[in-house]
Amino acid sequence: MKLWQRRVLLTCCIFIFVTIAPLLVFYATGYRFDLKNSEIRFVGMIDIASTPKDADIFLDDELIEKTPYQIRNLFPRSYTLKLQKEGYHNWEKNLPVESKQVTWVKNARLFLTNPPQKEVLEKPVQDFIPLSQNEKVAYTIKNENHLPELWLFDLDSQDNKKLFTTALPEKPTEEAKEEKEASYNIELKDLVASDNSAALLFTLKEDDASPKYYYQSIKNEESILLSDFIQRNINQIDFCPNEDQRILYLSDNSLYEFDIKEKQENRIAEDVLAFKTSSQNSYFIKKESGALSLYEKSKNGTLNFDKSSHLMESNLPFEGLKDMEVGSGNNLSIIDDKKNLYLFRSENDRLEKIADNVTHMKWGARGEKILFRNHSELSFYEVSPLSEQSFKQDYRVNQSNLITRYGREITAFGWFPDEEWVWVSFDNQFKIIELDERGGRNHFDFLSDRSIDPEVFFGKKGEQMFYQEEDANRIMKMTLFEK
Repeated sequence: MKLWQRRVLLTCCIFIFVTIAPLLVFYATGYRFDLKNSEIRFVGMIDIASTPKDADIFLDDELIEKTPYQIRNLFPRSYTLKLQKEGYHNWEKNLPVESKQVTWVKNARLFLTNPPQKEVLEKPVQDFIPLSQNEKVAYTIKNENHLPELWLFDLDSQDNKKLFTTALPEKPTEEAKEEKEASYNIELKDLVASDNSAALLFTLKEDDASPKYYYQSIKNEESILLSDFIQRNINQIDFCPNEDQRILYLSDNSLYEFDIKEKQENRIAEDVLAFKTSSQNSYFIKKESGALSLYEKSKNGTLNFDKSSHLMESNLPFEGLKDMEVGSGNNLSIIDDKKNLYLFRSENDRLEKIADNVTHMKWGARGEKILFRNHSELSFYEVSPLSEQSFKQDYRVNQSNLITRYGREITAFGWFPDEEWVWVSFDNQFKIIELDERGGRNHFDFLSDRSIDPEVFFGKKGEQMFYQEEDANRIMKMTLFEK
């Protein structure tokens, strides 16, 4: 090759490099040319995942791909995103895309349009409680003598085991005498499970007599009448944190601890209004010098009324309380006697009012979110560290978020297992609603054709929902989506 040819070739290469390199740099850093606006702009992206997977993705009514998928090179504006799968309700939302940012869609759920239902237990169930991360259920029935029994049912293996049978009373009721049959007015209820689901507490109540408290071991099926060892009226009872052989109970404003194995009792505190337990600690509100104080008792610690157990320097800003619940990391929520909802943050040992006109509340299983309601409004609050910059695209943290408002009374509510969706029931209607408020919340209606007990529970991943029919008292299983 001649010298002038090499020079021409080198010049062309330099020209191509100088021309193409900036374009490649611009492309790699997210610049694109917007033909519509005739300008160079940064682009964004939508990252999509759904349950179940393999849902068709439509962006502005154009089929793109199946979930999970990332839609790249989107110019900043609002897009209509729709997820569609045969046999399922559509999930749809208007989402903004911003330059140099990813719009996350991580909690999209599609539910079956005609979810199959199956009877789990043929027996008419009086009461029930889920156990072992919702893998089993303890339930009560009436036997042929109309006496209550306690059973344990494994939802996977279908194994059914009797735990407790009420002994025949010495004298039948007057009604039973008149009908000449063994019919007794005895109720087995108030089921409480230990953290490890190894034991239960329950009450047995006959007519107007005081309830009798029982301890029931699930492992060895041992039943213990606590009244034989505790000669006091019990106002509140629960298991000690992460224990199945020690209990806490409140009697005449005194808090006691009772060891089931050793049959020993220890008084912890006096002038106690209420207590709550978590997997690690116990908390109680104590009245001192006319004011209320909040205390903590660790699992293995001995309680001394000093600064180490007193959670707050100052007294509580109310005179009475309606409810107290425990979240994660020693965070607590309290509803006072005036329906104000307070949050105690262990991060700074402060109590703050986060809502008013609250009648009921529930923490999620992870202890990071509080779901609460009044007569007709459902809201939630996510507790996030104040020291960190929390990044949430779908809703606000560290403040109250209104989910929905109805013109009728809410009868029950609760968390979906992923804690990004919730459920609510009223007037024989049942709804599942997402927390993501961007572009409006998706919600789906179920069981509008039947009356159900207000309490339900779900499988581990939410693919199945278990509920009790009010009329037949049967426990039913409904499949919400296929795995």
